Amino acid sequence: MLAAAPARAATPRGPQAGLVLDSLDGGDLARVRAARVKVVRMFVFANDYRPGIVGQVIDRLAAVGARPLFVVVGDTQHPPVTPEAVDAYARFVGGLAAEGRGRVEGWEIWNEQDAPEWWAGAPPVDGVAKDAGAYTALLRASASAVRRADPRAPVILGGLTGNDFRFLADVYRHGGRGSFDAVAVHTDTACSLGGPAGYLRDLDGRINQFSFLAYREVRRTMVANRDARKRIWMTELGWSTTTATCPSGRFAGQKAGGVSEADQAKYTTEAFHCLRLAKYVTHAFVFKLRDQAPETMEARYGLVRPDGAPKPAWDRFTRYVRRGDRLTGSCGDFTAPRITIGLPRRGRRFPKDLRISVRASDRSGVPRITLLIDGRKIRNFTDARAPRTARGVIDWQGAKRLSPGRHVIAVLALDRYRNTARRAVGVVKVKQ
Repeated sequence: MLAAAPARAATPRGPQAGLVLDSLDGGDLARVRAARVKVVRMFVFANDYRPGIVGQVIDRLAAVGARPLFVVVGDTQHPPVTPEAVDAYARFVGGLAAEGRGRVEGWEIWNEQDAPEWWAGAPPVDGVAKDAGAYTALLRASASAVRRADPRAPVILGGLTGNDFRFLADVYRHGGRGSFDAVAVHTDTACSLGGPAGYLRDLDGRINQFSFLAYREVRRTMVANRDARKRIWMTELGWSTTTATCPSGRFAGQKAGGVSEADQAKYTTEAFHCLRLAKYVTHAFVFKLRDQAPETMEARYGLVRPDGAPKPAWDRFTRYVRRGDRLTGSCGDFTAPRITIGLPRRGRRFPKDLRISVRASDRSGVPRITLLIDGRKIRNFTDARAPRTARGVIDWQGAKRLSPGRHVIAVLALDRYRNTARRAVGVVKVKQ
């Protein structure tokens, strides 16, 4: 449960807060200065690049006290998969790095390379894009070019769609370790209506990549690949405030496409709190500063409206930049239910049927309790309402078919986030 910190509490900081900008007009630069934002993320498109732009952006941001993180993208319809194309992209990034030597926050190599919209011809297969190997080749070549041009500039693995830890694992399998200083993730998920503390699990128990908190799975993947010292940069986070219906995905046209401006402010504040607790996330960029027109889901992630008028989230964001995280408490429920076995008592001796009485409690609710005998299911007790305390009572007639001797009654209970608890008791079947 999240709560505001006491007024006199020491100010905890959290990750470096940044903004994603589309351009550097005077009004936007004034807001960067006013908010005291130190890092700004901007795109560089290799196919539409005018020489000198990088230097101009660096100078204009320096004038308001900020440094750029550049994300460099080439032709998304014909991504660089041949040796010649990879070499051309790497030389381009290396040239930019030389121009910006010592004056940039980092270089992000491509954007959402695990998604067909940004890397055509790479549809996901079992959650992993076919071209993870091709991207890894690009990343390795680009990292070498950047490090030759500016050894101190961080190389960032391009922003993953959601927290796509499976794609990251595939990058490691293709030899990507050592070719980046941080992993970028994007949590501005389309049609996301819930706060950052809620999440879903996949059938294998991993947190779904489109859940905000799945950066924990990204971290788990990095640690498993001996990269615990590397960091995560959340280069896009945010909630759309569109009033239109969801335009894409499984629930297209069936639910709202955005949240209220009040909820956008609340969720943004909570997101920075969650990230402050995850000390391996060192940068977090809100997508984005300004809304665009006309209204679409993608055009309403801004902290200010198209005319520059601030939304409530702008105030919350600037408050965080100036004062740090002011919330207390945990982020996300990762505690399994508490199980109580009323019957049978430990060591109970029985000749035929067996009465079983159990309960499980969890603040998020308990939708299911499962009873097992020696690892085999007896039955499930399910309740779609997921009460905070669920109960299961049965006079189990099947007990009379057990062989004489010791047996184990086990109880499994899961909460709404599929955190699972287990408790067991030994009983003894005796001859009648």
